[in-house]
Amino acid sequence: MRQSRPGTLLFSLLHQNKMKVILTEELPGHKRPGEIIEVADGFARNFLFPRNYAIIADNKNTKQLEKIKADMSRKEEAKKREREQLAELISNLTISISKKVGEEDRIFGNVTANEIKECLNKQNIEIDKREIELPEHGIKSLGEHYAKVNLGQGLTANLKILVTKE
Repeated sequence: MRQSRPGTLLFSLLHQNKMKVILTEELPGHKRPGEIIEVADGFARNFLFPRNYAIIADNKNTKQLEKIKADMSRKEEAKKREREQLAELISNLTISISKKVGEEDRIFGNVTANEIKECLNKQNIEIDKREIELPEHGIKSLGEHYAKVNLGQGLTANLKILVTKE
């Protein structure tokens, strides 16, 4: 059998060293920051480390990563509780919007997500207008209507909207 020499493809395939690294940035096709992956030695030294995309996965860094993950999970839990409280607050809230009306009590135009956002801002509730989901047919008449507010991670709240004559 022929011996492989340095510089040949067979040599590089047989002697490829791998190392474990902890990602500090998200890479396309790889896992999220904080994940431990195994990559080629040269890829880590020549690409990941100089660009601060990863750090070597030694004992010190792994322990530090565990602490960071524990802190992140506590923060996520706190954010989740905060979103749940916000959902409950929005579900119990009724906002009133006054609009000009024409014949048969039909309002001019629609009630928009931006108007709902402004009413919520007056109540000290910060919501992006893209998180407000209006009924499919829109709000074009006086009376009581409901809109969904998406608070992220599958959490939604139903907001009661009362449209009155101006």
